Amino acid sequence: MCIYSLIFQYIPHLIVVAFLLMLFLSPIFPDAGIDDISHNVLQISYLKGRIIFAIFILYFYYNAIKNRTIANKIISSLTLFLYPLLLYVMFHAENPINFIPYLISLYLFSGAGEIYVIAIFDVVLVFLLVYLIQRVFEFK
Repeated sequence: MCIYSLIFQYIPHLIVVAFLLMLFLSPIFPDAGIDDISHNVLQISYLKGRIIFAIFILYFYYNAIKNRTIANKIISSLTLFLYPLLLYVMFHAENPINFIPYLISLYLFSGAGEIYVIAIFDVVLVFLLVYLIQRVFEFK
């Protein structure tokens, strides 16, 4: 076995470790959607929210890459960094897509619980977007 193929086998694992270090040690994330959702919606501590979010991400990540080639695993590992970025954009930006959960909360709950419906909608949408991106890289 060549030394290069051995190094390439461990690159996805190193990217996952870098993602987890960034997720837990980054000072930028107090303004991110992860912490807002965990504190305001779930009403748990920031660390517990990040742990729950990391578990969900790693579960979906390992289910997506288990039967892929090394090159596709490396590309899929890089998509891990899209989760917090997309969640920040979805939860904090005034985007036109958030009118959907707003209307759902307005008609089903008479406007109560708007933040909960928007948070759930944004998290589900982010996971679906990254799943679709990983599927695109799988077929190329």
